Amino acid sequence: MAVNAHEKFKEDILNKNRDLRSTIENLQMELKEARDSLAKATVPAMDDSELEMIIDSLTTDKSILEEKNEDLIREVEHLQLKITELETDLELAKAAESDELKDEFDEVNSSAQAKILHAQNGRLNAALLQMRDLVARADAERAEAFQELEDIKKHNDALHEIYAQQEEQLQEAKTLVAEYQEQIDASLGSAKLIEELTEKNFELEEKVRANEEAGDDFDNLSRMFDEVSTTYKQSEKEHREEIERLDFTIEQLKAEAENTDDLLRAAESTIIKFRRQHLELKEEIQERDDQILRLQEELVKVANGDGNSSGLMVLNQNRTFADTVRNELTQLELEYSLEHVKYLEAFLPENFSKAGGDNDLLLTHLAFPRIAAKAKLLMNLLVQKYPDVPGGMRRDHVTQSHRAEQWAHVDRFAYSLQALYTIVRKLHSISQISTVERLSKLAVQQIEIAQHEKLLDQYFELLRMNRMDENTSVENIDRATLYFQKVCAIHLSADEFNTNEFVSNTIAEFQAGFRWLLKNTHRLELAADEAETRDESNAWCDILSQVSTIIKETDVLAIRANNAVPKDKDVILTTELSDMLLSVISDTDKLTKTFHFACANVASQLSVLTDATGLPTHQMFEILHNAVEKVFGSIQASESSGPLLSCAKNIHHFFKEFSLKLDKGELERPKTEKKVFPPVITRAQVRKEDAAEAENLRWQIQKKDTEVLELNKMLKSRGNELGAMRVRLDISEKKLSESFGEPSNDKLENKYRELQQDYEKMKEEYEEMLRSRNDTITDLENKAETFKNEGKNMSMQRIMDFVSPSYNQAKHDGPEASEKVNQVNKRMAALLLQYNKLKVKQDEEDILGLPELKVPEVVAGPYGAFAKMHKHEDDISPLQREARKLQKQFGRMLIEPLNPNQKSAYDASLMAYQDKVERLHCQVQTAYARAMVK
Repeated sequence: MAVNAHEKFKEDILNKNRDLRSTIENLQMELKEARDSLAKATVPAMDDSELEMIIDSLTTDKSILEEKNEDLIREVEHLQLKITELETDLELAKAAESDELKDEFDEVNSSAQAKILHAQNGRLNAALLQMRDLVARADAERAEAFQELEDIKKHNDALHEIYAQQEEQLQEAKTLVAEYQEQIDASLGSAKLIEELTEKNFELEEKVRANEEAGDDFDNLSRMFDEVSTTYKQSEKEHREEIERLDFTIEQLKAEAENTDDLLRAAESTIIKFRRQHLELKEEIQERDDQILRLQEELVKVANGDGNSSGLMVLNQNRTFADTVRNELTQLELEYSLEHVKYLEAFLPENFSKAGGDNDLLLTHLAFPRIAAKAKLLMNLLVQKYPDVPGGMRRDHVTQSHRAEQWAHVDRFAYSLQALYTIVRKLHSISQISTVERLSKLAVQQIEIAQHEKLLDQYFELLRMNRMDENTSVENIDRATLYFQKVCAIHLSADEFNTNEFVSNTIAEFQAGFRWLLKNTHRLELAADEAETRDESNAWCDILSQVSTIIKETDVLAIRANNAVPKDKDVILTTELSDMLLSVISDTDKLTKTFHFACANVASQLSVLTDATGLPTHQMFEILHNAVEKVFGSIQASESSGPLLSCAKNIHHFFKEFSLKLDKGELERPKTEKKVFPPVITRAQVRKEDAAEAENLRWQIQKKDTEVLELNKMLKSRGNELGAMRVRLDISEKKLSESFGEPSNDKLENKYRELQQDYEKMKEEYEEMLRSRNDTITDLENKAETFKNEGKNMSMQRIMDFVSPSYNQAKHDGPEASEKVNQVNKRMAALLLQYNKLKVKQDEEDILGLPELKVPEVVAGPYGAFAKMHKHEDDISPLQREARKLQKQFGRMLIEPLNPNQKSAYDASLMAYQDKVERLHCQVQTAYARAMVK
């Protein structure tokens, strides 16, 4: 068959070779015609238009020949490739035939067949040689054709050059013809010229006809081109319409696809809705079943009792009503207690509410037991919201609803809340025994403690709105626990605390973790395929049973250890025991987290498979392996249960040793009998002592103020008495002067000088007394400033409310100082009266020495009446204005500045105010004496 194929291919090649030869001959004929036309174009008499047409036709022929040449080259290359492929096929066929011949020769061992095959092989070789010769001949002819084409190209280029030369010669010939025409016109006659013109006209007409024929050809070609372009445009238009129609169809299909997708999504949402409703109905059915079981259990209890269910209902109703009454009364008392606290804060000093003060200390002290109580209350409320079912957890609770997940979540909350309860109760125990200075470090962090308490309050709000379910996070509780552990480790790590309570709370924390762990292992056991779990040799059930058995035994040991905690002695928490506790707590966290992650993955898998009754064992092993890797790190799948059993055994070993030590009393010590008051009570006692001291100081200030007021009253009364005595003295002296004559001026001047000397002496004594009093006042002010800086609970504004206006004039003096002041004031008043008397007399003598004024006694107009009415008010009205001004300034003098930098300015203004008061007092006494004299 290969030989037949080669012969057929050989015939095809020969046919194509003949076609190529005919094509080359046609090209040669066209080339010859082009040469002839070029030879004709070399005629000088040819017109320019003809030359252009010839050149255009030659150019067109050239391009056509080039295209044909390129097509021939491509065909030749294609044929060469086919020849190469056929040669390879021939070689392969030869090899195959030789192998077949060899096999047949081996089988038949016939020499005749070998000769026939050798003859066929020779014929094939001869045919192949002939075919190679033909191909070589075709290649040679193709090379000759290429060479001729190159010659044609060169000749075409030469023709272009000749055309350019002929065009130049034509221009020159035209110019010559024009010159010759002029000469001919001038030389020849008109007849000969007409003949020549006629001949040229005929020639031109022939050219015109030739041009018209060429134009017709071009018109035909143009029409053909127009028809082709019209056909192309029509086909393009049809294709565009087809494309638009297909685009419209595609858009319709897309719209249908979108509608279908919408329908699918709606159907999926409907299916999901029905599935959710189906699950909700299943959960409701389970809730009703669980409620029936609980009611049956209550009926059994009632039947075992007195059998009176109505009495139990009445008792529950009465209890509910009693709880309602108690809650309402408690709410009312709470409201008014808050009002009481607000009013108490108004009575307390300003430094009580500052940051880090007594208020923060008290809030921090109360926050620890309150947070612990809230944690315990939240645990109880969660148990009441999701109560256990009599008979325990069933398979449908795991596979068909979220009840098992809710119960496990309650245990998870209990574990986290018990950890928070343990650390907060430890802090409360420390706050009961520690010192005020240690507890003051926590008072600075009162805001952060309150923030964590608010996060805990959010869970109560979720419970109130019935929005707390298995998806509620416990991160806020864990974050609060970690925060309080850091606070205890940083600030209060060396303080004493109630170790018995701490050990009991820690054991309760472990027991909460054990309950959560056992519930999760039971969930994993029920989540497995029921048919596989019936097999006693099931590895999955073996692992879960091993972990459950160890945890149950550990729970028994924990109960035993809790019962062994002494009541009348203290438990010793050594460093080794504390480290072991931390290690065991870490192992418990790892165990609980691993089983929690596994149960979460199982629940998500079961939620996808709505009708599944369980997962296969191999899938459960994969889920457990992923959970173990998430907690313990990378581990082989076959060793997934190893870390879990190791942690469980470590916990069991610790509780075994711990319970034995507690039973033997190795961790006990006698209680130290020391009566320690809580730091809050100590701080309150200090504040009470400060308040009593401040009250004593205020009483002393009030006493001194009363004494100063009495002294001022006495001075005022003595001044009045001196005024009256002065009046009497003046009257008596007037009578004496009238009876015995006026005393000499020298005697009065001597007496005046003596009185003035006595006055200066008494003034110096009085100033010395004032300096001593000011020193005493300064000492008392320093004591008051020190008292205020030490944190006394009465501000300066409240103390000044009880201080009299004369507080700054006289301070705490003894009885002797008061007596001296009285004597000095008496002598000062006497000297002042004597001095004023002498001055008045001197003024009267001067006035009497003046000439008399003629003042009418009768009132003649309003000015006279006003002058008579206000005759003695000229001296009084300025004093009244000054007194009002000083009275207005008195309120400002009571306000002592808090800034120490303003103290000096305040003291200076206070001394100036005192000087003004004394000056006004002297002026009033003088005016009064003058009025009495007149």
